[in-house]
Amino acid sequence: MLFPLDDIDRLFLSAALSYGNRLIGVLLTGRLYDGTRGMQAIKQHGGVTIIQDPDSAAFPSMPRNAQKHCQIDYCLPLLQIAPLLQQLVGTRLLLEEEPQKREHIVVKKDY
Repeated sequence: MLFPLDDIDRLFLSAALSYGNRLIGVLLTGRLYDGTRGMQAIKQHGGVTIIQDPDSAAFPSMPRNAQKHCQIDYCLPLLQIAPLLQQLVGTRLLLEEEPQKREHIVVKKDY
């Protein structure tokens, strides 16, 4: 299913193309399908996806739609996301010995 490409999707897509498997995407409370395509892009480029547990979100449709249409690595209540990010970032910094040189990236218009 294709959803409109909104601002958060553009941000996530750009970050996924730039940072690949070094990216951690977090999608919190919100309405409609915003962020779903961006979270798909993050997974396709090897990144980690985190959503706020829809049951704890004020507006659950954004995280719920991402969960329905994407492979989500973590689904947590809001207050558990920051500690997880600290853990993931610390682990990733230990694994990366040298910063990788990034090549020029061209974004396809049909994405």
